[in-house]
Amino acid sequence: MKALRRFFCAVFFACACFFATAENTWTLAAQKFEVKQTAFGESALDAEAELIPKIILEQISQDFTREIPNEELYRRKQNKLLTDRLALFLQLSKEMRSRDSLVISESSPRKLKKKIAAQDEKIAEIKKHIADNLSEAEKLSAEENAAAESAKNEHEADFGGENQKKPPFLRFFAHKNRGQENRETEKVLMYKSDSSELFSVSDEIKSQGIESFAYSKAAQEAEIDGLIIGSISSYGEYASVTAELRVFPSGTLMGCVTEIGAASDTVQIAKNLAHALMPSLSNSMPIRIAFDIEPKSANDSVSLSLDGVVFPELPKEIFIDAGIHTFSIEADGFDSEIFSYNFQNKSDFSIKVELNKSKSEYIEVYLKKSLEGVLYANGIFAGEIDDFQRTARVKINGENIIGQFSVPSKTADGAEKSLSAYFFVPSKKIADGDFVSFRAKPVDVDSLIDKSRKRMYTSYTLLVMSLPVAFYCYGKFDEGRKSYNLEYTNDADYVKKWQKYSWGFFGLSAVLGVNFGIQLARYLHTASKVLPVTAKKSKSVQNTEKPKGIDEIEEKKSEGEPE
Repeated sequence: MKALRRFFCAVFFACACFFATAENTWTLAAQKFEVKQTAFGESALDAEAELIPKIILEQISQDFTREIPNEELYRRKQNKLLTDRLALFLQLSKEMRSRDSLVISESSPRKLKKKIAAQDEKIAEIKKHIADNLSEAEKLSAEENAAAESAKNEHEADFGGENQKKPPFLRFFAHKNRGQENRETEKVLMYKSDSSELFSVSDEIKSQGIESFAYSKAAQEAEIDGLIIGSISSYGEYASVTAELRVFPSGTLMGCVTEIGAASDTVQIAKNLAHALMPSLSNSMPIRIAFDIEPKSANDSVSLSLDGVVFPELPKEIFIDAGIHTFSIEADGFDSEIFSYNFQNKSDFSIKVELNKSKSEYIEVYLKKSLEGVLYANGIFAGEIDDFQRTARVKINGENIIGQFSVPSKTADGAEKSLSAYFFVPSKKIADGDFVSFRAKPVDVDSLIDKSRKRMYTSYTLLVMSLPVAFYCYGKFDEGRKSYNLEYTNDADYVKKWQKYSWGFFGLSAVLGVNFGIQLARYLHTASKVLPVTAKKSKSVQNTEKPKGIDEIEEKKSEGEPE
């Protein structure tokens, strides 16, 4: 028994520690945007009004934390006190009605007096709780006002005295940690753990406004702490989209951004809105980032890209909002470096990047059968190949190479298209200066696969359609055969007829089944043509120099002049 008791105590202690250290969470949702004005009618933007908030949530759905501003903490505490007061008031109303009903239900004066006294004690206790609640609310309001005044004084101090001599950002960070070190943080989660789920309320609640008690109650019942709402207006081919971040329980506006763009570019508008809402969502102080690039010789040619924004020269320091950011660093003669990091919980970061020198190693790629076209290696243009320029130089950095040889062509109706052949060069089998070759068979793979797929589906459809007829004929034959054997009928011609039909249709189904197997194999074979062929090391091949003046000779030939 003692061992069992110890086990349960240990489990209870572990659960208590877990819940005590569990990370606070904050649920974010979005609501379908409102279409305010459009030249094409509401239905034209109705799909975008539902798509944009989903894309915003998808962009924000990366794991990150937000800092809880003091004002929001005070609002939460005040709302909890208000909720408690409402419960106490309902309890007080119930107890007072119970006391008043005693006069009617109790006939004995002695018992009536005793019961009324007991009810009065309960009522007095509830009134005391209400008074304590109101006192705590007043105290909380005083603390909020004092904190606001202190923040104002700190702000004035940051822009006065010695700090005034500092640059704006450094003045801002002079007291960046004052009162911020102990701010609580929360992990942001999506509503229903799905960025494609939108929150909605009834038209009656919506008409009362987002800051109404009914709206706040609906959001709290759905366990929503933050809500993104917005509106769309369209004029011609351009759209204006406004997004607001509201925080509950009070529905307070925490941020409002507007983006204007082409009405057809919904995704980019939504991404810009999500990026603009992040500072309001995270509530964190701007973060200073300093860079240390090694070797120092690379600093003169370094270029930095931050979330797609290019800095031609490496800045000594930059300021960003908290959250996940992606950096790309490039320098002449060095391999580029790309990395992402979740910047939070600190106001200063130092990033040290060691760049590796690029290896100037190349291989020469050529075709076993001479064709005219363009060669790409790992998505990068390598060169044009024709009868005179037989090879294309491809840079290697110890990595495998997947390439494409593209030949321009035209469809039957004159539209331009390209025929492609793919190749693969394994890094372990090549070295600097090697020649590799492959046999290119450029084809319109998409068109071939589409045709082969249609043939396969057609053959499968015919097979499925033939089977019910074959089974029907066999059923009629089997029915006639059994009736004939039991001497229920003596019509042998009827049995032979359905036997012939059943054999015929089963034979047809067998033929169609074989045809389906052939078409399936052809489809798989055609689909495999997108797989690259492996290029192999070969002997060197010389490019053919174009004779001087050949263009002039060809031009004269076309004009009919003698050479």
